[in-house]
Amino acid sequence: MVSPILPFTIGALMSRNEIVDRQDELTGQIVDTVAENYLAKSGEEKVRLKNVDKIFNQLTNQYPVQVVEAFAHAGFLDSGDLGTAMNFIQNVKPEAIEQLKTMDSKDLNLVFQNNNSKILKSVGSKENAVASNLNRGQLKNLSDLYFEDEFKKAKKEGTFDTARNLLFGGPIIKEGDVPSAILGLEKETEKIVPDLEKPDENILGVFANLPGGPLISGASGDTSGISDSEFRLRSNTAVDNAMQSLGLGGQYTRDATGQITTSKLSDLDGAKFGYVTDLVNVIFNQPDFNFNTYGEVGAKVANIVKDNDRLILSSFQKFKNSGADITPLIPSEDKKSNVLNVDGYNTFIAYNTAILARFANSKSFAYREYVMSTYGGGAYRKYFEEYLKQLEEGSN
Repeated sequence: MVSPILPFTIGALMSRNEIVDRQDELTGQIVDTVAENYLAKSGEEKVRLKNVDKIFNQLTNQYPVQVVEAFAHAGFLDSGDLGTAMNFIQNVKPEAIEQLKTMDSKDLNLVFQNNNSKILKSVGSKENAVASNLNRGQLKNLSDLYFEDEFKKAKKEGTFDTARNLLFGGPIIKEGDVPSAILGLEKETEKIVPDLEKPDENILGVFANLPGGPLISGASGDTSGISDSEFRLRSNTAVDNAMQSLGLGGQYTRDATGQITTSKLSDLDGAKFGYVTDLVNVIFNQPDFNFNTYGEVGAKVANIVKDNDRLILSSFQKFKNSGADITPLIPSEDKKSNVLNVDGYNTFIAYNTAILARFANSKSFAYREYVMSTYGGGAYRKYFEEYLKQLEEGSN
């Protein structure tokens, strides 16, 4: 017996290619729209999350891990930009940091980095879910995903078009279906939710229970007649003027509140931004600071940074030309791992006494991060970390 739908099928084959071409075009709209928006933003999100983890690790070289955990849960690291993070951290009330330091990290549930890793993994899973449904040749996958409800309804009501299904593998995608298809794909990705651990309440409580919040709202100097918003505006202006003088003025933008919104700063330049911000805060918080002279602060800070740049470069050049093997890490005796180059470290100490004296005396994370990032382009961070470790051991 000849199938009753066979004549229709045979006749329809004449126009099938034309219809399929249009289907490919509409499917392509879905592919291109999602690729340009979702996948691009997803890529940016993965970079941000990786930068957040990197900043977390950098901060643990200067602060106990429970302090950094508090910074992270407060959202100070969320931008993935070191300079922006330092904007917040430099204004954290000292009593908050001191209270966190008294805690024993062994007694705390430190979950931020693990949660951040889970979120990063979920972003990748969502990308895979999107990619698996964005093959231009897999029209049936798109149809099943986006129009499953309509598909089931048509079968139930007896209006299911068997011939159309036979020819095209599912319902036909029409022009008006493109937005709903994209929405359907978004709903599919929303099903992928990472299983995150709850932050330690003891850590959160330190910031939550501080009167007025964890951040310093103004300077300790004479701020009579100066509102908080004007204080921030003048402070940001001083920072921006200094960065402009250092040739980095066009590498970031701020929103109306003064927060960094976009940044093209490298790790080194981000560290320099943090140091500039720190210097401006120190000047603005001097008891006798005259706010009418805030316009001069930017140039003053830029000159301080330039002097430090020259000192660091000069010291590094002498160290580099010492003739010693200065590679921070060398193979262990069994060749199975890398260990600190002790001879290179001793040479490092001998040739950098002036910088290391400043480095040891400064309690500013921003300054120390700036030095470690600037010296040899950050290639000798291991030596600085060993120096900090020895300083810590010597103080106990």
